[in-house]
Amino acid sequence: MSDVVARLRSLLAFKRAEKVLFAAPQQLAPNKQKFSDKTIHIVYVLNHVGMCGGTKIILEHATQLTKLGAKVTLISHFSRPCWYPFEANFITIPFQIELTRGLPDCDVIVATYWEHIQACVDAGIAPVVYFEQGDFHLYDWVEDGVSEEIKKVVRMQYKLAPHITTVSATTARLIKNKFGREAKVFHNALDATVFYPKDNQKQSDKKYMMIVGKEQTRFKGIENLHKVYSILRQKGYDIELLWLTQEPPIHSQGEVFINPPVKLIGDLYRQAYVYVCGSYYESFSLPSLEAMACGTPIVTTSNDGVQEYALDGYNCLMAEPGDIEGLADRIIRLLKDQELYYRLQDNGYKTASHFKWEEISKSLLDYYQEVAQYVPVPQTTIEDWELYYQDEDFVDAEAATFVKKFLMQTPADFVLFPIQHNFLPGRKMITWQVMAKRKTPRHSYTEKVYFRLKGEKFSQWDSSLIAELYQQHKFDEALQQTRNKIEGLPYGAFEWAVFARWLTMCLFEIKQYDEAEQLLDNALAMHPLYTDLYYVRAMIQYTKGNLEQANNLVQTCMTIQDAIIYPEHFANIGQIAYEFLAKGI
Repeated sequence: MSDVVARLRSLLAFKRAEKVLFAAPQQLAPNKQKFSDKTIHIVYVLNHVGMCGGTKIILEHATQLTKLGAKVTLISHFSRPCWYPFEANFITIPFQIELTRGLPDCDVIVATYWEHIQACVDAGIAPVVYFEQGDFHLYDWVEDGVSEEIKKVVRMQYKLAPHITTVSATTARLIKNKFGREAKVFHNALDATVFYPKDNQKQSDKKYMMIVGKEQTRFKGIENLHKVYSILRQKGYDIELLWLTQEPPIHSQGEVFINPPVKLIGDLYRQAYVYVCGSYYESFSLPSLEAMACGTPIVTTSNDGVQEYALDGYNCLMAEPGDIEGLADRIIRLLKDQELYYRLQDNGYKTASHFKWEEISKSLLDYYQEVAQYVPVPQTTIEDWELYYQDEDFVDAEAATFVKKFLMQTPADFVLFPIQHNFLPGRKMITWQVMAKRKTPRHSYTEKVYFRLKGEKFSQWDSSLIAELYQQHKFDEALQQTRNKIEGLPYGAFEWAVFARWLTMCLFEIKQYDEAEQLLDNALAMHPLYTDLYYVRAMIQYTKGNLEQANNLVQTCMTIQDAIIYPEHFANIGQIAYEFLAKGI
């Protein structure tokens, strides 16, 4: 399934690359409306929701800002994460459309990865803040073999957002040196209900060395830390390894915890005798600070991020990045010298006490409120467009505001909208139609927005007769109509896939499962992202009693989500596939 997600993300990256030529820095003007009288709405655009320090900080931002009275929405291609508790609205957008084409109306947009900056700016609905937490584009261009083309794109993206924030002064300096942009610093902080002091009197005689990170992330230096642990064991030290990682390890060592719940993470820090960080670079190094708050001394490489708060010999022991023997020697010092151990512990407590969300989140909210005093300058007017809809045609009444702002910002000449048709009880069909056309074309490219129009006024589409026959249970007639439509179409055409879906649905209804399966094999070979096909196959497998296969197909639907790149598809495919499996036909 990870291969499918990678393919979907590559597809989006390709689409973004096509639009780079139209990129322009966001221009802002003072907001004429009195902003202070309303609750600020902040939207964070998430690149992923996997377990890592960067995602955790975004979720904490959301929670802390919500507690202060702000409205916060997170938007992602992935489902709402459950590994870390947070308070905020959450919107999942199907992979096959740009995330920002489903943004709610808001006052500030926060792009959390450089790939999204242009898309956030092009949405045109609010000032964009780029929140930089560090990645290869700051630290690892040479080592990662990043192409000059990618470097050029990253540099261009950095020019687009009017505001940039980051998590440390060291990262801000890197941003200034590499991209010539100033960045406002808001430090990371700690949840005191999770990361609190250990009871030294209740410590086990057994000693643990704790590490955090997945071995596939090279800059974390996990392979080096395994070597450090082996050195300790070879020298006769009775110490065990605790390893927290986001994914099952390739080379397992010690006691491994995969995506543990956050409360357990705090307990593991307190259980550990020493926390060891082997990173070659970090923007802030949150786990080391969490360990300090839990009373576990740290041995760390002298990466840029940890030096935001760590001082060698005061609250930690440091070695150079990649110095395996040096890290092992410093752990041995802590094993032998209890006075040093408790001195580092006490100073670690003092250091961690300075990083409280209560203070940092207030400063962050003040900053966002300042940003919200401005609005994007429209690049065109709504009068420049031919509109084939009315505001009341939207399923979501609030969508009209977003669409109007988007049309006044986008360089596109044609905009496709999803039309929602009530197909069957519990199942809605989506078709895509051009509902906005620039009167004087400029760039001749097409965009999509993810706000549905009611289908009552737009009831005719390519498959409308087939759909009508299917609804009336005239499956043989629907089958014949579909065969007439599909004849002569090339297999690779999206329209062919749509009619192949109709064929398999009709064949399923008349219990011609073998013929349907054969057609599905051919269709999925050419159209692996058309989730409607997986849904039909799940129905067949369920009916034949192959529940495990049906469940796997439903999971695929839930992962890939709606097949938005196709001209016709089911709405909320993951949900209807899941409900089908849960309830049966």
